[in-house]
Amino acid sequence: MTEPTLTTYEPVRMELPFVAVREQDIDDELRSMASRLPAYEDVCDVPARLNDKVVASVKLFENGALLPGFDGAERVMTLGDGFMPEPFTRGVVGMKAGDEREFSFELPSVGSEGLSTMRACVKVSAVRRRRDAVIDDAWVADHVKGASTVAELRETIRGRLAEQLVAERERRKRLLCSAELAGRLVGGVTEKDVARALGGVEKAFEEELSRRGQTVAEYLDEQGIDEGGLAARQQWLRNCTSGTWACRWTTPTSTTCFPARLPNSRPRLGSGSCGVGATWGACAIWRSAKRRSTKLVAAPS
Repeated sequence: MTEPTLTTYEPVRMELPFVAVREQDIDDELRSMASRLPAYEDVCDVPARLNDKVVASVKLFENGALLPGFDGAERVMTLGDGFMPEPFTRGVVGMKAGDEREFSFELPSVGSEGLSTMRACVKVSAVRRRRDAVIDDAWVADHVKGASTVAELRETIRGRLAEQLVAERERRKRLLCSAELAGRLVGGVTEKDVARALGGVEKAFEEELSRRGQTVAEYLDEQGIDEGGLAARQQWLRNCTSGTWACRWTTPTSTTCFPARLPNSRPRLGSGSCGVGATWGACAIWRSAKRRSTKLVAAPS
């Protein structure tokens, strides 16, 4: 096979604008924290609805026999979280603090065919409605390790977002370098090599989807990628994969990649310093700039 070479060994230069962490980005993070750790407050004379917490004593009978664990002891339930059967949840929705209700429903029998008749006796003592937490110094001290005030928490978030921006800028630089050098590469890369590298990226992408519990269609819909956009990303990925060969022997600086003469030994695709084939899956390459705070618009100059 012909030894891989580049048409030119001139440095690859690109413009990567500096992006600073904005106060709005920190505010967004705080709002996200407030929604992930909500507070609940009692509501009076208000019917319970889905996502409310209900404090109630519950008795459940299956075909007339009292179910163990549902003997009238008071418990806290979140309506609609899937812990209790949907027919039971429907029976509780609309109840207020102080209400008592008895209702029946059917469920598939456990261990046998047919249906079991369930009878529920519910007495509600409190209805609690979710609200986003108010992030103040007291909340921070109770919920955030390593910070005791809102000011300290904001500085912690600022530092974390800044690290993400630096890492994203570096990743963007390497991908741009790899794509540029792909166009300079002559010889050395076969379709089999490219297919092997793409197969690794595809496997990583499938593992990431499995971790998320998503299908490909669901992921693309979430990212706003249509068939045309997918085809363009696949072709761009092929170009970057080829460029990994060339980019393997570069020395990157803040805004420049300096190509070196390629050695005779043939590396494995996907293991280069620019890491296109070794990224944590196609998500890192295909995902849209949904996280605005880490979006970098870079163009070779």
